[in-house]
Amino acid sequence: MPDSPSTGELSPHGTVPGGLMPDSPSTGGLSPQGTVPTTRRTLRDVAEAAGVSLSTASRVSRGAASVRPEVRARVLDAIERLGYQPDRAARSIRTGRSGVVGYVVADVANPFFAAIVKGASATT
Repeated sequence: MPDSPSTGELSPHGTVPGGLMPDSPSTGGLSPQGTVPTTRRTLRDVAEAAGVSLSTASRVSRGAASVRPEVRARVLDAIERLGYQPDRAARSIRTGRSGVVGYVVADVANPFFAAIVKGASATT
């Protein structure tokens, strides 16, 4: 039976027909050949890699002072090794704060309003 992208069966070369590789969630488990499958690392992954609790990993990622220096170093090392990046959208949902400021101006082509928006944007 031939390999099929819909079943995710691999060819002898580790790809499915069409040059796709397994394990990319954005393409139903397949990514273009030659790219590394991407998986977003979570804070839970960091905590497990550092051998600490999720709350300790969270305190370190937020910069809280209540963590012993040797534990902080382990967590920061795990963050770097795993390439962890906080998900800003998830954080804004969780905290109810996005940090985004919207501007409503009468005429964006008017230099007066452009200067106000530019000045406000430089301070945020």
